[in-house]
Amino acid sequence: MRAALAMLYTERIRSYADLAVRDREEYCAHWGYDLHVRGENLFPARHASWSKLLLVQEILPRYDWVMWTDADALIMDHTRP
Repeated sequence: MRAALAMLYTERIRSYADLAVRDREEYCAHWGYDLHVRGENLFPARHASWSKLLLVQEILPRYDWVMWTDADALIMDHTRP
């Protein structure tokens, strides 16, 4: 099974998004998941939240399973896949 985590953030929240990126990197390395992180709005004509859909749409064909996580959340239990 090919699995990935996806996350997107903008410059406005970079100060705490960097913590979330490190958290995801450790989690994905432990479980063998791919990580897709973007630090910009992929659809400048719309609010950055619409970019979530574009990122998932871009990577979904390559995976059996994709999990989206917002940049203001942390994975608290790295022992659970």
